[in-house]
Parts: sequence; structure tokens; C-alpha cells
Amino acid sequence: MDPHRPASDRIKPEDHRAFERAVASLNRVLKRVHTYEPEANYYLANNTLNLMVGPSHGELDGLGDDPHQERVANDVLLHYSSGGDW
Repeated sequence: MDPHRPASDRIKPEDHRAFERAVASLNRVLKRVHTYEPEANYYLANNTLNLMVGPSHGELDGLGDDPHQERVANDVLLHYSSGGDW
């Protein structure tokens, strides 16, 4: 493979579509969950996709930006992933 090609051209079209369908499915799940848990969200950390019932980090007790692992409702290993910000 040519490493100089644009990143989007390095993935086969059928895999682009499969990825988009998978994300659309996750979006549908979260939309359903929002009907009864409005602060639900996804959080990716250490190759694990977490379904949260509130923010993953944030101030609860006035002490700062603490992690809130107690808000993890479900977690699934997501192979070959990485988390973090750009």
C-alpha cells in the first residue's frame, strides 16, 4: 500500500460502508437509551468502549476533574482502538 495516498483512499469502499453502518447502529442504541437516561454517552478508554450513564469525568464533589468509573453501565473490548484527544 502506498503510504502517501490519502487515508480515506487506503480503506476499501465496502469497509467504509460497514464502519458507517456500525456507527449508525451505536447511534440508534444511544438514542434509545437517552429516552430514559438523558446523560448517557460513550467513552473509549484502554481499548474498551464504555456505555456511561453520565459524564466520564467531572466535578461531583468540588474536588476537580475526577474520573467516574461508577457511571459505566456496560463495557466491551474494542480491538485495535485507541482513546484520547487530538
